[in-house]
Amino acid sequence: MWILGWNLALFPNWLDSFFHTRNGEPGGLNFGGYSNAEFDVLATQLLNETDLISAQSLVYEMQAFLAEDLPYVTLFSSTISDTYRPSRVKFPYTDTLDGIQGSSGFQRRVLIQ
Repeated sequence: MWILGWNLALFPNWLDSFFHTRNGEPGGLNFGGYSNAEFDVLATQLLNETDLISAQSLVYEMQAFLAEDLPYVTLFSSTISDTYRPSRVKFPYTDTLDGIQGSSGFQRRVLIQ
């Protein structure tokens, strides 16, 4: 048993990194050694997919495997509270899963007044 903490990218290629069988080797991110041949096929397809709607469909299928097999059980999620002065700083959006601090590339779109 172990406790992990991660920051996840917006595009869910981390599903491959954390759960594909090939990443269960030493140095990989599949620390629990999850192995499911059907999941592996979907994960490989996801990495090669160029259409976002098709990628979304693959991710839904992958999540169904993970919900059934439960290679990880989430114990808790840390709440992030972002504080800023809206009269001085304008963000293009503020509703994000990891708070505004985790929005990669976001900084170029922030307007300081």
